[in-house]
Amino acid sequence: MADNRTVVHLENYGEDFEFLFELKEFLIDKVEKLSQEKDDKKRECFLNGVYETWTKNREVRTCFPHGHTELLEMLNPGAERRLWFVGFIGFKQQKLKSDIVQRIWKMDSALVSELRKHPYVVAYMSAERTAGGEWGNLVVMSSDQAVAQWESCQIHEKAVIELSPDYYSKVRIHRGRLLEGLRSASFTVDRTLFHEYIGDNAGWRFIKLWQDAIKSSHYFQVLSK
Repeated sequence: MADNRTVVHLENYGEDFEFLFELKEFLIDKVEKLSQEKDDKKRECFLNGVYETWTKNREVRTCFPHGHTELLEMLNPGAERRLWFVGFIGFKQQKLKSDIVQRIWKMDSALVSELRKHPYVVAYMSAERTAGGEWGNLVVMSSDQAVAQWESCQIHEKAVIELSPDYYSKVRIHRGRLLEGLRSASFTVDRTLFHEYIGDNAGWRFIKLWQDAIKSSHYFQVLSK
């Protein structure tokens, strides 16, 4: 089935990266503003995530599980620049079971708390892609080891196995690098996981590796290794 799909064209998912780029820019702005904040309690709130309204009347949650200082240092011109990212784009089912939304938000809180145990995860951003609509996430990491460590944790595994099939109709999970750090002009995409949960293609799961071509757009690029 996968060979006949249109996933071979990363350009089809330009809106994903436009959204993730907006989140990255909001992250930078938030870090710079927190560096001027004198109230320690306000800064500490971001350890567990803070909800705000951002552009286009959308809700956004910003979490710096180990504080903003490391991120601020990453913005310095002489800092080690390469970072890694995971971008999650989800589409919820039209008809949801009565308790699934409550269970999803409870799990979300547990996952954010779990981030404190993962030293390489420096930022977690979650936001509405459209006001009142679907959500997406951006995770920024300081090491490529972070993804494997996160995927092996029990809470994440439980969310994937027990909740995702009841909540999402499909998801796309992009992974790659920010070659110039937080100020990178685009995302360098290594791979995308596609997973469909309902409909004619229920259970379809496919990982596309993008390194076999050189492509670019305003928001993303693929570089041969």
